[in-house]
Amino acid sequence: MMISTTLVPLIVFSFVGELKPVTVETRPDPAAVNRPVPASPVVQAFTGIDSKLEAPARLRIVNEQDWQRVCFQHHHDGTIRTRNPHPFPEVDFSKHMVVGIVEKSAKFQHGIQVTRVEVGTSRKARTVTFDYAAKPEAESDGPRPENVFGFFVIPRYQPQLVIRRQSGDDWKEVKRFHALPPEDSIDVSVIAITGPEILTVGPGLKAGPIAVAATQDKSPGKTARPGRATHSPAGALNIGFAYDPYQGNYDGVVGSPGDVWNFVDIGTTAVDYMRHPNATGSTVRLRISRHDGEWAVKTHSGIFMGYIYHNCQCVDLEATLLDLAPARYKAYVYAHGDAPNQNAKIEIIVGDRSIGQKATANDGTWAFQSKEFEEGVQFVSFEFDVPRGETVRIISHRDGSEYSMFNAIQLVPISAERPSEEESDKDNLPLDDLPVIRPSRR
Repeated sequence: MMISTTLVPLIVFSFVGELKPVTVETRPDPAAVNRPVPASPVVQAFTGIDSKLEAPARLRIVNEQDWQRVCFQHHHDGTIRTRNPHPFPEVDFSKHMVVGIVEKSAKFQHGIQVTRVEVGTSRKARTVTFDYAAKPEAESDGPRPENVFGFFVIPRYQPQLVIRRQSGDDWKEVKRFHALPPEDSIDVSVIAITGPEILTVGPGLKAGPIAVAATQDKSPGKTARPGRATHSPAGALNIGFAYDPYQGNYDGVVGSPGDVWNFVDIGTTAVDYMRHPNATGSTVRLRISRHDGEWAVKTHSGIFMGYIYHNCQCVDLEATLLDLAPARYKAYVYAHGDAPNQNAKIEIIVGDRSIGQKATANDGTWAFQSKEFEEGVQFVSFEFDVPRGETVRIISHRDGSEYSMFNAIQLVPISAERPSEEESDKDNLPLDDLPVIRPSRR
């Protein structure tokens, strides 16, 4: 059944960059995630014509923490975060989620409107279809808008979400999000970010750091699938490529199925916002060499399933980590394609110093399809020190075939770096020698 939605303007974005409340319409919602479409699926709408988010963007936001982060980026007026003058519209993420749309003004100069929200089925999966189009009437007589936006609060649907934009007399799919986990499987406040997709989940839970237990390291040797209850250290990083199995299915060698992962989709070459396993923000930036292919090891359903590669079969993929905190680290690099000879020889370079090379399995067998991870088969590990200011390059060299690939990377700090004598002396400078930091006036 197709349901048309008439939007009630709730917030107007003024040209001076403030959100001004007009009216708020709330509707009762069933408690279940997997609910039918109500009479009017749009519970709240925040629309305007001057977002600081870069267009085009299509977001699904299901967590208060990410809602605040998006709001900061949406305003992005240089204010200090702790002194943000723009209030965050309140959203009950235990019952709702937010679909965010940002478009250029060429076709959307009058604003964005939702035309249909439909729960239906396809041959492959149950889906929720979210259709939007340009508003036919002008929203303002002011200057020409830049990035037109609409944030639409709808019920927290569990099935996969398909976002479509009106294109002439037809509809064009512009973004597809995986289904959310069932409520009874959610036991932490956050899961992962994938490119522009913001997907953190935890109905009824408040965002924030989760308890960190001791690291459980099952390598070398074999490690079981999900079921571990420990979390990686707060300074660790989990990076997945091509495929996000979602919370409850994270099965890395270290950590818990509920840890936060950072996922890199096909074609992505830079990630500047990353998070640690306990959901705290990281200063680390990631750079990935150009690639144009992704594939799956179909016997797996966790972090090893998807991998990226380059179709030219002529390059070695490289992942570079910038701004790592100085420490001693252990890295777990998962790199194997979907054939016995599609392995990789992994090399790690810190600064200009090579730590060495290790290869995943190329023994003519299908051992890499095993659902238990074994070092030297699906992944290899290294221990190394990272001095202050050094970059870490992880190179996947072609080995048994012409393919280079990355499935996943886990980086775990083992111990903090001891400061050098020169740095220790700096810490003991007299107060008169320290630079004066004056607060900026805004």
